[in-house]
Amino acid sequence: MDKQELAEQIKKKIEEYTTDHENWKVVKKGKDVTVYCRSSTEFQGNIYKAEGTVDAKPEKVFEYVEPKPDGLRPKWDKAIKAVDTIEKIEEGLSVMRTCTHSAAMGLISPRDFLDLCLTVKNENSICTVAGSIEHPDCPVEPKYVRGTNHPCGICCFRIDG
Repeated sequence: MDKQELAEQIKKKIEEYTTDHENWKVVKKGKDVTVYCRSSTEFQGNIYKAEGTVDAKPEKVFEYVEPKPDGLRPKWDKAIKAVDTIEKIEEGLSVMRTCTHSAAMGLISPRDFLDLCLTVKNENSICTVAGSIEHPDCPVEPKYVRGTNHPCGICCFRIDG
């Protein structure tokens, strides 16, 4: 399967997650954010999604959450050590590597994630969807534990009013 086909599969899975309102249970509810959980069909375990409302245009919010090397997210997300583009396949489709710091006073090793990332824009939303991939230009490095991302994403939707 080529990278464009894989990206489309990941996109469809995230669309399923965002449009399915029946099979999720609320696990935490705050003033502006609700976290949901359900069993995964991809692996043994649970998947989570969080929904919140921000009084801003989706494009503006997306600037702060989009994982890209020169973006704002690495500046505020203290878990992220670095974000690098390994391969730009076409506009909106890239292989990205995200490195994290160690955590819990070194009990959790630093991780790196190699993902196929697709950015999708339309009149009502902007999303980046991703899933793990292998790439010859990015072998595993001994100082990192290579993490796996099942289909995942960040979506910003326009809400009327």
